Amino acid sequence: MEEGLEAVVELINNVDQMLHMYAKNKTLLFDVMRNFLATPHTSPYRDHCFTTLLQNYVSYILYFNFDEIHALVDDFRDTPEWCGIVINKIFTDAIFTHKIMRTSAIEITDYPDVMEFFNEESRKFYL
Repeated sequence: MEEGLEAVVELINNVDQMLHMYAKNKTLLFDVMRNFLATPHTSPYRDHCFTTLLQNYVSYILYFNFDEIHALVDDFRDTPEWCGIVINKIFTDAIFTHKIMRTSAIEITDYPDVMEFFNEESRKFYL
């Protein structure tokens, strides 16, 4: 276990806790993400854990209500660099995002607040 990953790994391994945290106060989950991004250490394992946490967010929250993406963008708006990192990982690394959007007939153009944080890779894939 790498230092600083405890909260991320706990939420990956306990989805019920993640959902409870999100239902109680969305910012608590976003704070876990923010704390991860504030730690400058990078490794393939850290990246994998963060991607998995975001995959769970997509699978267990956005799948049921894609409009919850607005809460994430609103919470991260004051840190646009981090918002871009999270949004682009969700839209390029989280494997179910595209399927959810296609299955639910969600048009990304209906989410300009999300699109403003797209990098070139996300723009190529979704626009």
